[in-house]
Amino acid sequence: MATASTQPTVQRPASRPGLVAPLWHTGIVLLILLIPWIRWLGVPKVLSNQPGGLILIYALLFQWGFFVLLYFGLRIQGTRLKDLIGERWRSFQDFFKDLRVGLIVCGFNVLLLFLFGHLWRLVVQHTARATIFGGFSALEGFGGVLAIALTAGFTEEVTCRGYLQRQFHAVTGSARWAFVLQAIVFSLAHGYSRPSGDLLGMFLIGLVFGFIAISRQNLLPGILAHACEDCFALLT
Repeated sequence: MATASTQPTVQRPASRPGLVAPLWHTGIVLLILLIPWIRWLGVPKVLSNQPGGLILIYALLFQWGFFVLLYFGLRIQGTRLKDLIGERWRSFQDFFKDLRVGLIVCGFNVLLLFLFGHLWRLVVQHTARATIFGGFSALEGFGGVLAIALTAGFTEEVTCRGYLQRQFHAVTGSARWAFVLQAIVFSLAHGYSRPSGDLLGMFLIGLVFGFIAISRQNLLPGILAHACEDCFALLT
């Protein structure tokens, strides 16, 4: 007796995600991040003689102004901020779970900064440690440091691990390339004129944050880790 043949199940590759913002908007974002406009305009020299409070205001205005630009591109494409960040905390247990992950990641990243920002100079380049956050060394008070750290933790994670990582995935069709490219942009955006050890350290930290975002499908642990790391860096 003949039996009906069954068709083998074909595993289709996952389709690439859609764009989170128009490509022209991503071009503007990359131009702002990768071209040292602030240095070309002489802003560091002007701010060097200013009080810490004024530096704080300028830093916050730049960070939040850039975030408004980013959010504008998301809205054009119909992307919600929640689509990038992920599910919010529903309980204190959720918060403390992400905080625990964030503190572990923060400790690991601080070790990377030490290895590549300090030992790299001493062993490989035979130079003394330079000030990484020199522009903010004049900030006074924990409140100012906390404001900068929380702002940078939120805006930089949304930008690199939310916006850029998903946008690069949509453009290249490769999650791996997106993972690497966002870390490259993250490193160069912190100043590609910096010593090679700093750039390598920032690149590795970008990979760590990218891995956390992918594995947890949420930016909240990375935001907490980033904020804690910046607090440590600004206070030491």
